[in-house]
Amino acid sequence: MSHARDLAGLQKYLTDDVAVKEQFMDSDTVVSSALKTLAASTGTKGFATPGDLPAGATAGAQAYVTSNKRLYISNGSGWYNIALINNTPYFTTSPDASYTLDKTGIATVVTILGADSDGHDIPQYSATGDSGFNAIATVTKDSDNGRVFVIKSIDSEGSASKTDGSGVLTFTLSDGKDSVTANSSFSIVFGVSWTAIQAAGLLNGSGTVNDTTANWGSGIRMSGDGSTVLMFTSNGNNDNIALEQYFQIMSVDPTTMALTKLDGGMVLPNYQIGYANGAVSKNVMVIANHEHYPPNNSYPNGSNAGFCKIYDRDSDNGSSWTLNHTVTGSSSTARLAAHTAVSQKIGTKHWVVMGEAQISGNTGKFRVSYGNNGTWSTSQFTPQSIAASRPGADGVAIDGQGERVALGASTYPIADDGNGNQRGGIEVWTRSGDNSWSYEALLEKTPNVAGTKIGTGVSMDSDGATIVSCCNGASWLSNFDFSMVVYTRSGTTWSQAAVITEDSDGAKFTGAKISGDGQYIIVNIGSRNDLIRVYQRDNAAGTSWSLKESISRASINAQSLTPALPSTHGFQVGDINLKGNIIAGSTANGTTSNTGVYIIKG
Repeated sequence: MSHARDLAGLQKYLTDDVAVKEQFMDSDTVVSSALKTLAASTGTKGFATPGDLPAGATAGAQAYVTSNKRLYISNGSGWYNIALINNTPYFTTSPDASYTLDKTGIATVVTILGADSDGHDIPQYSATGDSGFNAIATVTKDSDNGRVFVIKSIDSEGSASKTDGSGVLTFTLSDGKDSVTANSSFSIVFGVSWTAIQAAGLLNGSGTVNDTTANWGSGIRMSGDGSTVLMFTSNGNNDNIALEQYFQIMSVDPTTMALTKLDGGMVLPNYQIGYANGAVSKNVMVIANHEHYPPNNSYPNGSNAGFCKIYDRDSDNGSSWTLNHTVTGSSSTARLAAHTAVSQKIGTKHWVVMGEAQISGNTGKFRVSYGNNGTWSTSQFTPQSIAASRPGADGVAIDGQGERVALGASTYPIADDGNGNQRGGIEVWTRSGDNSWSYEALLEKTPNVAGTKIGTGVSMDSDGATIVSCCNGASWLSNFDFSMVVYTRSGTTWSQAAVITEDSDGAKFTGAKISGDGQYIIVNIGSRNDLIRVYQRDNAAGTSWSLKESISRASINAQSLTPALPSTHGFQVGDINLKGNIIAGSTANGTTSNTGVYIIKG
C-alpha cells in the first residue's frame, strides 16, 4: 500500500468519523487560532512552537515543531500531535545513585550503556567529577569511547594523608548532537574517629555477691555485633573460698552504650577462685577456668585439670542461658582452657576452641567443640611443632565462620637460649568438616630469637586472613622485646606482614585484639595498662598500620561516670566489635576492691 493512500485514508478517517475525531481532539492539543494556511501538497513544514502552526491548513498537511520535537497532522480544522521525534539518547544501563570507595585502594568499576531513539548504541561516553569528587578520587575509562569507568581513591595504598570526603561524578552519554547525564555520589570514610567518644558506661561489680572482692584479674569479652558482654573475675587466691569467682553476662544498649545485667545472667556463683576466662557470641557463652576445678575445693580430675562450660542462649535477645556441654581437663596438670574463643557467625552451628596446654610436662593438646541448641561434641588434637607444644597457653583465636583456629604458646623449650622457655610460636589449623581439623602453618617472629615470646595473646579477624599477637619479651633479657606482630594469609600461605613497636620506656603491649573486619587493632600499653592504643590498617596487604588514637581515662571522662572509674584502677582492654567502633574493657586495681566494665564507642 502506498503512503499516499495511507495519508488519504487517515484524512478520511479523521474527517468522516466524528466519534474518532472527538477522541483525537480530546487526546492532544488542537491549534486553530493561527492566521497562516498550509496546503497538504506542500509537504511537512517546520515551525518553532505549536502556536506557530497555521490555521486553515488542508486536511492531511503535516508539520514538525522544533520546541517539543513533535510531528502534527491537520484534519482541516485543527492540528493533532501524532508522534514524538526523539533524537535524545537515553541510558539502558545506568550507574548506581551512590558508591562507597574502598579505603585500601581496590578500584570501583562502573559500567554504563546508552541508546538513541532507534535503539542504536551511543558511541560517546564521559564522566566528570565535581570539586568534592576530585578531592578524594580519580576516574579513568577503558578507551577513548569506552563505557567502563575505573574509580579509585586518592588517599589509599600507603598514603600518609587520609581524608574522608564525598563528591558527585556526572556520567554523560552523547550521540554527537544530543546528550543525557546521570549523577552518582561517591564517598570514602577511612576510619572510626575517637576524637569525640559518643558514649561511655560503667557497671561496678560483677555479681550480686561479693561485688567488691571478686575482682583480681577481671576480664571482658564482647560479641562481634557489640550487643552482649561477658565479664569474668578472679581473685588469684586459691586457698580463700570466701573470695569467689564470677561470670556475669550483660546486654549493651547500642544508642547509650549502657550495660544491663541480664536476668539469670550470673553463672557459677560461690565457686572457689581460680583463673577465669571466657568467650561470647550473640548466641553462645563460654566460661572456663584453667586451674582449681570448682566448686568448693572439689577437683574431680585434679586441682589443675581445668574445665570449659558452653551455654546456649534461649533466643537471639533472650536473657536466659542453658548449660549444654562441659569439657574437663584430661589430667591433674592439663590446665584446660587457659584461653577460649567462639566463632561469631549466627547460624545453626558454632565452634569453640580451647587449649589444653600442659597435659604432661611441657606438652599439651587442644580441643574444638562444635554444635548449637543443646547438641555439642568435642574433639582433641595434637600440635605439629614444638613451638606450639603448649597450645593455647597464652592465647587462642577463631575466625567468624569457625573455619580457622590459631593457638599461641609463648613458652617452649629451646636449647640455645640458656633459659629454656622463651621463644614461642603460633599454630594455625583449618577445618574441612564439623569435626575434621588439619595443620596449616607455624607462625614465628622474624628474626626468630630467644626471648621473643611470640604468641602472648592471639587475635584473628572474621575472614581468618589476619592474625595479631604480642611479644612480651623475657625478663632476663637486657632489652625486652615489646611489640605486636601482624601476620597475613594469601591462600594457605602465611607471612609476617608488620611489626608494630613503641619507643617509650615501659611500652609493654598486652591484650591485642583485631576487629572482625581486620581494619583496627586495639592494645594496652604500659606496665599498668595505662592507655589503649588504636591502630588502623593503611593498606590491603597489612604491611602498614597507623596509630589512630590513644585513649585514656580522661578520654572517656571516667570521673563523671556513675559510679566513677577510680584513678587507682587499671584500664584493661577486653574486646572490640566487628566494625571496630566499640571497645569493651574491665577495670580493677589488682587487690580486693571495686571492679567494673567500661564501654566506649567511636
